[in-house]
Amino acid sequence: MMESFQVSLKAILLFHFVVSAILITSTPSNAKRLRLSSNKKATSGYLNYINGLFSDRSIKRRPRHLSFKNNTPSGRMKVQLYCRTGFLLEILDSGRIVGTQNVSSEHTIIEIQVFGHILRRLRGVASGRYLSLSSKGRLSSTRHSNRNKPNTFFNEKHEENHWISYSSSSHTRNCVGWKKDPSRGNEWFIAIKKNGSLKRPCKTEPGMHSTQFVALEGKREAILVEENSLGTNN
Repeated sequence: MMESFQVSLKAILLFHFVVSAILITSTPSNAKRLRLSSNKKATSGYLNYINGLFSDRSIKRRPRHLSFKNNTPSGRMKVQLYCRTGFLLEILDSGRIVGTQNVSSEHTIIEIQVFGHILRRLRGVASGRYLSLSSKGRLSSTRHSNRNKPNTFFNEKHEENHWISYSSSSHTRNCVGWKKDPSRGNEWFIAIKKNGSLKRPCKTEPGMHSTQFVALEGKREAILVEENSLGTNN
């Protein structure tokens, strides 16, 4: 009799726990808090890695100009770049750049190469192609990159809301037929629209959701952020 009572009690407690968990995570405010918390945690890990690069004595002993001259980054990190619009950046073997929600795609693994404190180069691990931005304001990819090809280098900026943006290190003018608000700056950002297609970099502005990313070190983090994402805009 006592054993039957204990089993029933455990079943009731388990039921209440499951229901409570569903109610807590299903509300928009809590979903937003979980999403921001996961973004903060992922970005914090990435920042710790970057800061560690510049506190490493072996790296400090290496003259910075030699790293640039020999096309050798001071550090590398493999991540998935999750856009605030709900897509992962993907560099395909064909050279196309797209946004995908397939967190298991090997083409979403991006190697971030570090050159100095803000300069970065993004390379698709599976395709072996570098992200590149043409003078016409269009994103593409190339198999070759060196210091003489500034199109493959981007400035990394960490926003106050724990998101990261990547802007061109060599292009800042307006697109033909598109005039940006001077007060918003003329930076060209990597951006993914809410339908998964690329937004033309020269038509982007700071603060757009399509320009904001978080560097995820594992596919588990990507799934967590995707499940807790709310509606976004461009």
